Amino acid sequence: MIAYQLPNGKTIYLTVDQLLRLDDNDIQYMIEMNMGTTSNPFKTMDPSLCDHDVEIPEEINDFLDMLNDGDDDPYLDIDINNIPDNN
Repeated sequence: MIAYQLPNGKTIYLTVDQLLRLDDNDIQYMIEMNMGTTSNPFKTMDPSLCDHDVEIPEEINDFLDMLNDGDDDPYLDIDINNIPDNN
């Protein structure tokens, strides 16, 4: 089952097949019939599964710093109005 949130904020549960066949008329019908629940389906999620304090290894952290450094950009000083011909 897949949790699908309707535009009105209510949540319904569908199978993959139902989700793939879902069209705008079906969504409008479910809203008009007041289907779904207003409870958050992720509220019962186990907080121990959400490790927000995961330490990033040093080699990955160094790599991320290289991606954010704009000084090494070889295309930074190119003037697109004065590109020489290589003919």
